[in-house]
Amino acid sequence: MSERSYDGEAVLHIGGADYPCWASLVWWTDPAPAQASGNARGPQGLGRWEGKLRLDSEDDAVNAWFASDERHALVLVQGRFAAVKVADMDGLFLLVDGAGSPPF
Repeated sequence: MSERSYDGEAVLHIGGADYPCWASLVWWTDPAPAQASGNARGPQGLGRWEGKLRLDSEDDAVNAWFASDERHALVLVQGRFAAVKVADMDGLFLLVDGAGSPPF
């Protein structure tokens, strides 16, 4: 299993607005085939990533959470965009899930 992480500045783009944030993300690959666990994790070998985005204020977090009914967004990290799904909100934090190659 491979793993790497990123802690640093990012920008969440959702619902036509940009939200500067601090990202704490981790990416990994599973050695077992995705079908064995019953979870669809995207193409084998590309991995999966997830983590938290800490927005500047609770108002920003609430606005971002309600900006898109489907909760699909882009996150910009180190000059690279990647698609994410905003899975949950906890105060200033938005929890995100991504599949495939991460932007870090």
